[in-house]
Amino acid sequence: MTAVPERLATEPRVLALLRRPAKGQPTVDASELALDPEQGVAGDHGTSKKRQVTIVAEESWSAATGELGHPVPWQARRANVLVCGVDLESSVGRMLWLGACLVEIRGETRPCEAMDAAAAGLMAKLVPAWRGGVYATVVRGGTLRSGDAVRWDASPPAKAPLAP
Repeated sequence: MTAVPERLATEPRVLALLRRPAKGQPTVDASELALDPEQGVAGDHGTSKKRQVTIVAEESWSAATGELGHPVPWQARRANVLVCGVDLESSVGRMLWLGACLVEIRGETRPCEAMDAAAAGLMAKLVPAWRGGVYATVVRGGTLRSGDAVRWDASPPAKAPLAP
């Protein structure tokens, strides 16, 4: 994982970035990613209009791997963005600023069998509390860098829940 100065780790931040150049191939750590509302993450395979960027919280990843009893590198999750200081659980419809880029959370990234291939039992440990992260669409693109600030947008959720 890319080292982040200790003062930055106490605030919501982007800790690390990666790109998945091809399906089934190793991920590539990146110091920055280009996010685009049409393409999602430039140079990343497997993006769609609804799932353009994937995000996982370091606290959730650490909780899951801590329950396994041994560390597993966050890159095993194959998410594009590792953040800290942000609770992603039940965040569908919310807008999240990643540096100068704005994304809309569209859903939970549910863990798959590839997680158990990375570490036995990891899939089950990622199920509670959306520990596997979220996927989002890019609303406002730009260059995202490790160390960039992360914050929830103050706007109301794009898709408000239905009244009973």
